[in-house]
Amino acid sequence: MRIAVVTASFLPRVGGAEFAVHYLAQEWSARGHDVVVLNHVSHVASRPEAKYEVRRYRRPPASSHYPLHGRFTSWFVGRQLDSLLRDFSPDAMSAHFVYPIAVWLHLLSPTPPFVVTAHGPALNQTAEGPRQRYGIDNL
Repeated sequence: MRIAVVTASFLPRVGGAEFAVHYLAQEWSARGHDVVVLNHVSHVASRPEAKYEVRRYRRPPASSHYPLHGRFTSWFVGRQLDSLLRDFSPDAMSAHFVYPIAVWLHLLSPTPPFVVTAHGPALNQTAEGPRQRYGIDNL
């Protein structure tokens, strides 16, 4: 099976979500699946034991100053994700970070559908959190 793992942050940045994605991709690869990790940090696997492929998409330089789901950013990243997904042609997709990844993928409506794992601020249910602000639960 061909599995695309789509995430915002990835190794060599160090964090819980980055290692969760690495170990998930590593386990699926060990079980014989063809796995690619799509992220905006790196285009190479930074861990020596990695048996999966890594591909990078770019974000607009100013996206750190504007909402990540803004029209231009969504179009810019969405176009790249669409191209990367068409090129890899996955049988299954695992998205990590509900915001912004699930928002971007929702706009693409890719085939196959994707499963989302929430990390970090998306778990926050306060009115100020992205989960409430952007209607993530409805997506």
